[in-house]
Amino acid sequence: MRLRTSLSLLLTVTLSFLDAVAADFVRPADAGGPLVYGVKNGIAVAIHPFGLDHRERGGPRGLIRVGYQQDGKYHLINYIAVEPVVDGIQGLSELEKSGDGQRGKQFWVGDSLDDGGVGKSGNVAGRIEETPAGQVLKFFLHVEPFANGARPVIEVSLFEKFPNRVRFNTYSGPGGKKQQRCVLTATMGNQSRCRFLWLRSEAVFAPNLYSGYLGTDFVEKGAFRLSDLWQTKAGDVVAAISPDEFEPREVWPLPTDGWHHDGPWMAQFWIKRKGTYDQSLHCRVNGRRVYWAGKVPIPGGIAYENFELREDFRPGQEVWFGYTTQSPAKEFDFKYDAAPTAQSHRKLPKLEAAATAEAVSTARPLTNGDFTAGLDGWQTEGEAKLFQTFIQENTTALTTFGRKKEAGTGRLYQCFKVPADGTELKFLLHGGVDVQKTYVALWQGGQLYRKMTARNDNMPFRVRWDVTSLRGEVVTLEIVDESTAPWGFIGVQEFSLVGKK
Repeated sequence: MRLRTSLSLLLTVTLSFLDAVAADFVRPADAGGPLVYGVKNGIAVAIHPFGLDHRERGGPRGLIRVGYQQDGKYHLINYIAVEPVVDGIQGLSELEKSGDGQRGKQFWVGDSLDDGGVGKSGNVAGRIEETPAGQVLKFFLHVEPFANGARPVIEVSLFEKFPNRVRFNTYSGPGGKKQQRCVLTATMGNQSRCRFLWLRSEAVFAPNLYSGYLGTDFVEKGAFRLSDLWQTKAGDVVAAISPDEFEPREVWPLPTDGWHHDGPWMAQFWIKRKGTYDQSLHCRVNGRRVYWAGKVPIPGGIAYENFELREDFRPGQEVWFGYTTQSPAKEFDFKYDAAPTAQSHRKLPKLEAAATAEAVSTARPLTNGDFTAGLDGWQTEGEAKLFQTFIQENTTALTTFGRKKEAGTGRLYQCFKVPADGTELKFLLHGGVDVQKTYVALWQGGQLYRKMTARNDNMPFRVRWDVTSLRGEVVTLEIVDESTAPWGFIGVQEFSLVGKK
């Protein structure tokens, strides 16, 4: 009787422990549950037809969805495509037709190389293992055969101790042809408008790398070699991309929520751990000036789209993908810092310093933000007096395309106090793209708080800067045009401060 009680108690404790373990992860309870896996309040992976955002069926088929969970809500970071190469022919999991005639390869889930497979799912809940690195949730993705004969199988591992990373190990499934390479590529860096590629000695700025490109397709330069990539003190190789904007979520590229990044600023990265790579490893990126399947330019200019590490294939090869909301300089000890918060300090000009002091003493509010009174309330520098207002969609707008057309340059600014209940400074923006010469910016004294350029397009897009941390502070709002090149102007309208409801 005592033995039976002890066994019963042991079973109860064991089941309770397993429940506690399972509670640290997100995973399907059964075959009918959403195929979403992750670390609670950390990284998440979803498999078609499930998603991590508002897109129908989670977006295109043939892509692994990677995002994160925060306060019970999922946010998409990027899609990852599977691209095997056999005999020099590359497969594209997102674009290649499936056996059912639809575009996009199908995925099936199992918990081993033998469980599940093409046309069927195995145990979709995955398995939780105890490892030296702590608890790990693992499952396998079986990808249907590609036209080139490749048959990739991908083991996905989510680590409790690494809540912002996911590990992928790639194999060749039964009957698959020998792969020369099997790339996992992050395909959508342009949603958060990633423009910095962090390498060993510098962060490469996409608008500089692809300077002069005016097309509507992908643009690509040569790959970056292993010697170009950053290696940590532990010997891991890291490549990262990040936005040049302070908060990409504060920009709406389209009138709808299309292509809107709804999470905080973050960098994305690939990692190859020491001992898991050889000299064939290199980094490849490409860029786009307009959004996929359309002609709408990307606010701020060309951004990276595909971002990947490539190497010769070997069974079980490993690569990690992850995100960080802090600068890669802090996350991986890069010797430079290209994050927006590390940039743009200045000495306050005398006239602006005087205007700031006056705004402090008078608690001056934002004045004539809609330009219905012309340039009243705005300080002018250079040829800014030549800037003009015009009516656009029944509202007054300002353009620096003035009497001298693109040749006119100058600066408009005003200093004002952010109200105690202020939440957002919102406005519409159009015109030329040049983050150094045509832009709108918000300063708190000598520190840049926000900055945004347009996109070589006359269709206005929405910007809504969060100013809650500036409540009660005096700031400088400026409109700058220092460009005389084609599209060397900027247009703004409807500056207004939103108060707490």
